[in-house]
Amino acid sequence: MRSIIYSILVITSFFILTSQAVCSPLKNSDIISPTPNGIIYSKNSWSNVSDFITNGNTTAVLSGGYVNISSATQDDWNNTIHITGYRTKLEKWRFKLRFKILAWSGNSYGLGFGLKSANEYVQNDIMGFIQTSNTGNGGLYIVKSGRTIVASGAAPLGVALNDVIDLDGEFYDSVFHFTAHNINSGNTASVSFTFTSNGSTYVVPNTSNFSLMELGGTHQVQNIEISSEELTGGNIVTIGDSKTIGYFSNTFSGRYAAQLNNVYPSAVINAGGADRVTHVLSRQEEIVKLAPNKYLLNIGSNDLRFGSTMTELQYNYDSLVQLLLATGAKVYHIVLPEDYTKALGVNTVPLKDWIAATYPAYYINVWDSMANGNLLKGIYDTGDGVHINQAGNDKIYEAIVASNKLGGGVLAVRLIAFTGRRVNRNKAQLNWKLDPFQQADSYTILRSPDGIQFKEIARVGSNSSAVYTFDDNALMPGTNYYKLIMIENTGDTTESKIVAVTNNQKGLEFTGWQRSAADDLIFSMNSSDPLFVAWHIIDASGRVVQRGGSQLHPGANQVRVNMIGISKGIYYFKLNGSGAGEQFVYPFTR
Repeated sequence: MRSIIYSILVITSFFILTSQAVCSPLKNSDIISPTPNGIIYSKNSWSNVSDFITNGNTTAVLSGGYVNISSATQDDWNNTIHITGYRTKLEKWRFKLRFKILAWSGNSYGLGFGLKSANEYVQNDIMGFIQTSNTGNGGLYIVKSGRTIVASGAAPLGVALNDVIDLDGEFYDSVFHFTAHNINSGNTASVSFTFTSNGSTYVVPNTSNFSLMELGGTHQVQNIEISSEELTGGNIVTIGDSKTIGYFSNTFSGRYAAQLNNVYPSAVINAGGADRVTHVLSRQEEIVKLAPNKYLLNIGSNDLRFGSTMTELQYNYDSLVQLLLATGAKVYHIVLPEDYTKALGVNTVPLKDWIAATYPAYYINVWDSMANGNLLKGIYDTGDGVHINQAGNDKIYEAIVASNKLGGGVLAVRLIAFTGRRVNRNKAQLNWKLDPFQQADSYTILRSPDGIQFKEIARVGSNSSAVYTFDDNALMPGTNYYKLIMIENTGDTTESKIVAVTNNQKGLEFTGWQRSAADDLIFSMNSSDPLFVAWHIIDASGRVVQRGGSQLHPGANQVRVNMIGISKGIYYFKLNGSGAGEQFVYPFTR
């Protein structure tokens, strides 16, 4: 029963995410509607171990529908297990893992997960790590390449043999957050690390493999889910290396690639420290799925720095360009000068001259505004001859906009906010706000039942306050998707992001649960109508351990359940709405 319920939840989540995904290459004439990348990998049972690519002294052995991973040697950073051969530079990802501790060894060893660098020259690994050693401590850490601890959890989780642990890792632009929950004890602990710039020795990881790190013991993998909120179908995807991710810019929002969001909607940064063209090619499935209108390349100097000849670079670069052109997007190029009189710098003049001659219509000249002759100007140099400071990032951004090649420079329309909320079962309210000096002449409101096919439902004229509210009094059951088309007096249009408003078809919405006492739980829900519900508490084996019924009234409601005498573990709250055909299942921990 447990696996059936979990499968329903996973399949439902997968359908919701993938129903919004871009399923075919976008052409430049298409209207762009950015949506999340979604689930990359999700399994809770295996029939073989082909998805587990072992390295170092690790092993992966099938055990029923689960996989036992182990290592006889402790504390070896090479003991990694890649989850499929998928490589990524996604900057907004989540990694979920459930495992059972089958065997452990000496102090300070255990299991980690995260990103393992694919770059043989520069290792930018980042891993969440939990002790599963015979100390029973269960300490939480975030570690960088070579097992350098960069953050420690304020409190340990506490572990014992045969405990089942849920790990949840999030990496979002500059923050890595790692949470562990012990299903057996009910304990939860977490740890976070924020990447910084301004010359920090810690940089955002480059092209990487999703990986487990086995540092001693045996752990039974029971569930893995990898997903990303990186946008697909954005306006621009910027591809590059550490200069593109803004290493040494004052803030992450100060990097030139992030500043492009100021004037070109939905700019996505898909870049890493020390990446080369071959690394970008290795993650082609990912960058093709991003499917923007335009790609902007700033890459190649690392190829020269790490031994590639100019001939090899040209071949690989052309291969990358052809791959991106095949998606229907346009591909633009910039090349930055370096001070090659310094130890780290390389001569990028041949690369610049070749790209300018090969792709003249799509080459954007940022070089002349930053170079003194053929060398990077000192006012833009962080000191190593390679990386650009904040003034340099600003100069690159200004030169890109001034070139007018990415779509007309600064857009007249600047949307500050666009939100939607459900008022009742029949009505949704949309609110949006613009810069009063950069607003449109009129606004077309579109609605969709699936986030793909949109229809116009209303038009709204501009006002002097630049603040707008629209009520949709024909809210449909399920999830309603909305977006704005902002029309200027020139006839040009700008499209907003998509907002979703969920409308429960039968007027019943589960809003969460909480513990009011050691043995008392409160389950909360909203109902739009008077409704009698029957509820059941189900354990992991499918056995009903509690049941009851409650009469709900319109608005907020609570169902109180006493769990005295029921052991700790994972349970499910099953809710049936009488006469309405509704059924909901929600997991919780006792």
